[in-house]
Amino acid sequence: MTDSELIVEIGRGDEAAYRMLYERWKPLLVGLIIRRHPRLRSDAEDIAQEVLLRVWKAAPRFDGSRGSARAWIWTIAVNDANDRERAATVRARSLARLTGDASESAPTALASLLSSEWSRDRMVALFSRRGMTPPRLMTLLAVAEHPDWTRAQYAEALSMNLNTFGTHLYRARQTARRALARHG
Repeated sequence: MTDSELIVEIGRGDEAAYRMLYERWKPLLVGLIIRRHPRLRSDAEDIAQEVLLRVWKAAPRFDGSRGSARAWIWTIAVNDANDRERAATVRARSLARLTGDASESAPTALASLLSSEWSRDRMVALFSRRGMTPPRLMTLLAVAEHPDWTRAQYAEALSMNLNTFGTHLYRARQTARRALARHG
């Protein structure tokens, strides 16, 4: 069966067609992701699985008259990998901004804190052990997770007035700097 025929069958709920497409495409997608985004090497298999899950979910909407199945799958894969790479860059920049050091010379521990090797739980544990109070920690995490928000949006999301948010952010940055200096 061609990829287009498989996708049509997947759109009808055919699990055997999905398995066939999965086995055919997973190695190709992993290779594509590694070639285009070497920094994502450790996440390539996960991204490929997510892409194939998106193919499963979107298969009923596939329109072969608008392009080939190959181009459709590649587009999903490239977009997902690009999004993942952009998100990692944004997280690194956000963390640098959180600690008040947005320069290129920020410590590597700072840049890696929100990378794929650091989970949110590990970050919470590190900062909690270093004396960061829950409101300050939540402030720091909110800024890390939503780098494009305004201070007013953060304050509203955290149910704080603007001045309280500013104080928590200032003190959270100080604590984060100290924790990262000891950790890194």
